[in-house]
Amino acid sequence: MEETGNSIHLRGHVCQPLQFGHELFGEQFFVTTLRVPRLSGAEDFLPITLSERLLIDEPIAAGSILCLDGQLRSYNKVVEGSGRLLITAFAQRLLPEEDEENPNRVQLTGALCKAPSYRTTPFGREIADLMLAVNRSYGKLYPLHHVGTHGPVCGQPEDWRQSAAGRPLSEPQLSKTAAGRHDPE
Repeated sequence: MEETGNSIHLRGHVCQPLQFGHELFGEQFFVTTLRVPRLSGAEDFLPITLSERLLIDEPIAAGSILCLDGQLRSYNKVVEGSGRLLITAFAQRLLPEEDEENPNRVQLTGALCKAPSYRTTPFGREIADLMLAVNRSYGKLYPLHHVGTHGPVCGQPEDWRQSAAGRPLSEPQLSKTAAGRHDPE
């Protein structure tokens, strides 16, 4: 699997039988939902997209455990007359089942589209909402994900290089901010 700054590793239970999603260049893709536990005991239900090539040797049934490596992908789809941003885990490789307690990982490396929005959840956890543009394998910046409800999709490049105070950020400050280590000055 090539390094693009966008990787996901998941293990969970398949919630429903595979359903045909779409066909692209003669290759069929199927979708399902993966039930993935959190350390807190809560569960997330994540949409998964799989190529028919991955299913040749490994049939997948509802209730089975699935381990995968892949990428987060997003696309716009018209639902009930309006556009919706849909995010899916795109499986690139199926793996043998693991015994690791928390194998679920996501790594995104990209450019901030705007300054992070820091907030506290109702449960007292401090988090930051980010909008990232992640490089695709063909080298084009791709707005991947916007967490939270603040603003539109990626603005001009100068927008994401501004600190909360309106001053430009240098590259080291930008990466520290993205990792949540400190607020921009």
